[in-house]
Amino acid sequence: MQSRKSLPGNALTHPFHRKISLYMEPPIAVRGNTIQEIYVERGLLNTLFTDKTPTDLFRFFETANSSDPNLLMYPVLERYLLPNQKYRGPDVDRRIIGGEAYIFPKFKMGLSLADGPRKFNRSGEYWVVPGGTTIPSGLAISVDTKNEIDGYTHHTVHPCFVMVELHFLFLLRRFGSHAIRMNDWKRLYPSQAKEKNYP
Repeated sequence: MQSRKSLPGNALTHPFHRKISLYMEPPIAVRGNTIQEIYVERGLLNTLFTDKTPTDLFRFFETANSSDPNLLMYPVLERYLLPNQKYRGPDVDRRIIGGEAYIFPKFKMGLSLADGPRKFNRSGEYWVVPGGTTIPSGLAISVDTKNEIDGYTHHTVHPCFVMVELHFLFLLRRFGSHAIRMNDWKRLYPSQAKEKNYP
C-alpha cells in the first residue's frame, strides 16, 4: 500500500529547500485564467485578498510527517492512498507541460487555512499567521464557506496566475515564515485569543 511519504510529490521528498528566484518565469508560454478572473466570473471578487490577510489564519501542522516548520505551508501536490483505502485528492491543479510542473489557479483549490483552530485527531500543533500580514505578491487568499460544526470559516491560498510549481512553493514558504506557534500567538495577542475563546 502506498503512503503519503512514498509519493514523489510529498513534502519529505520534494526539493522544497532549493533556492528559487522570486521572479522565476515559466520557460514556455502557458495560458490560463488568473484567480481574479475566476472570482470575477463567479461574482466573488470581494472575497479575494491579495494585499493583507483579512484575519488571523490558522494552519494545522502534522508533526508526525516532519518536524521542519519550513514545511508548514506545503500543499498536497498529488493524490495519495489513505489507511481506509480511499484516495485523498491534491490541494492544487497541478499539470506537467513540456516536462515542467505548473500550478494553475482554480476555484476552491489551493492551500487550506481557517480563521480558528479546528479539531483534528492527529498528532500536531496549530500555527497562526496574524491578521494584517502582507501576502506575498503572486498569492491571493479567498474567504470561503463557514463550517457549521465549529463555526470557523475556511480560507484558501491560491496562485494568482499560472506559475512554475517551485515558484508557488517558494511563495508559500515565504508566506509561512510569518506564522507563529499558537501558544506564542496567544501570549503575543491575548485580546484576540480571549475574545474568540480559543482552546
